Amino acid sequence: MNEFSTALAHDVAGEYKQAVAVYERIILQPQAPVEAFANLSFIYWESGAQQPKANDKAAPLAASVMPWQRCSWVLKAGLQRYPKDLELSFWAKYYPYRGVFEDFSADDCRQLLVTCVNHNQTLMPYFFLSLFDEELYSAETARILTDCQSYPTAKNRWVASVLGYKPYY
Repeated sequence: MNEFSTALAHDVAGEYKQAVAVYERIILQPQAPVEAFANLSFIYWESGAQQPKANDKAAPLAASVMPWQRCSWVLKAGLQRYPKDLELSFWAKYYPYRGVFEDFSADDCRQLLVTCVNHNQTLMPYFFLSLFDEELYSAETARILTDCQSYPTAKNRWVASVLGYKPYY
């Protein structure tokens, strides 16, 4: 099993401290996958929110970790490596919107779809857009839910719960 598979296995199992340790090693590697940055940033973000929703057994990380700051650092590191990546750019806008109520509208999200790359690798921004027009984005939402079921990481379980699909509770 490679390191990314190990991180995913810990993430899916709700073993977030172990997942974080492996994701942290992965993102230091030159060929770290975008998903490692996205998953790690989410674990930090959710831990910082202190209201875990993806999994009841999600324990907050150690207080010394400073999850909000670490989440931001992970996203910046990912965007330095993968400038204009759609998923990382989306989370970089979404987390502050949810955390400190920075402006982020459906129009802003649609603009990311125009200016970013790797559209074929993620549909994640569509979960946000579906909150504004569920019918228009129903095909994308269905594909997101399929992906979330295939890889029920903390991030994917949370997204599925936002979309109203809660098979993990």
